[in-house]
Amino acid sequence: DAEIVRRVFRDSDGAIPAHSGAESGVMAYLDTFSPVPKQVLYPAAALFWSSLAFAVSTKLRKKGVPDEKLPSAILAAGKHCAAIAEAAGLEKVSRSAKSLCARILTTANNFESRGAFSVFLSLLCVSLSEALLPLGADTAAAAYRRTLQKSAEDARLAVDIFNQSPALALERLFDSLMRKMAAL
Repeated sequence: DAEIVRRVFRDSDGAIPAHSGAESGVMAYLDTFSPVPKQVLYPAAALFWSSLAFAVSTKLRKKGVPDEKLPSAILAAGKHCAAIAEAAGLEKVSRSAKSLCARILTTANNFESRGAFSVFLSLLCVSLSEALLPLGADTAAAAYRRTLQKSAEDARLAVDIFNQSPALALERLFDSLMRKMAAL
């Protein structure tokens, strides 16, 4: 990949940033030119998940669900994503949707660059999938993935098609996911 960057893009360093997952080195290199690169959006997505897991767990506890009966998928997502957010210097958990969204918007430069909100939504799916990987074919984990995919697509359409502000779409996504995931 470094040779491709050096020859095709005439970048004498051919420096490819460290990346995770299945993303190729060339894609990681191109991402460095984005106003809000994935290396910034990914921890913000992790912060979203750690905060959502906390909110869902709190809601279930208030309904009388004991800790040992909390969904393993929610606990796994919270634990995995909290570590990622903390490692990037983001707070561990935001206790309200408004403060969480404000933090993410600040981190993501208010999603002003075209397509940044869609990238963020795809990274929400990636971070949840990574968190749930140890659970394997768990049916509850699959339900959480499907719920997220549908809700993320609705949020993307709200911003891209119906011109809703990313701030409002993000708050609605959080509230919607909290209700739906607490009900699963």
